[in-house]
Amino acid sequence: MPTPPWHHLDAFLNSRAQAGQSAHTLAAYRRDLQQLQALLAEQNISHTLTRLQLVAVLKKLSAQGCQPRSLARKLSVWRSFFRHLLAHGLIDADPCLNLKAPKAAARLPKAVPAEQLNHLLDQTHGNDMLSLRDQAIFELLYGSGLRVSEAAALNLDDVLLNEGWVQVLGKGR
Repeated sequence: MPTPPWHHLDAFLNSRAQAGQSAHTLAAYRRDLQQLQALLAEQNISHTLTRLQLVAVLKKLSAQGCQPRSLARKLSVWRSFFRHLLAHGLIDADPCLNLKAPKAAARLPKAVPAEQLNHLLDQTHGNDMLSLRDQAIFELLYGSGLRVSEAAALNLDDVLLNEGWVQVLGKGR
């Protein structure tokens, strides 16, 4: 009977430490792998693991309220661990092969509350050229929804004062 993969956990973590992983990251790896070991032990699985068994663990974690981003992180740790075992000839096949992480919802940028922005824009910041420039940039960003990188890329030729337009080249030009 082959050695359970968990017997190689410390060697794996040592290899990650030598690769420069932080102590915090290593502790998270240990927790994630020990959690996997415990969930598999509940199913009396300790030696040869299959893709379907790992899918069942992911489903169980999801049912327990684990968020997609956390599930993806755990799966990433599992992949790294099993790749390490495979590379050292300690397992015959990678049970994470072709295992897909659940899709995490895209995070939208947080908007500054309108009241705070209006208060900032209503403040008098001075009449010198730099203050006026900064005020104009803030107004442009707020009023148009430009990205900071788009505003920073503007040239004088892009500002059409008489027409009240600004020509912006965003992502993909």
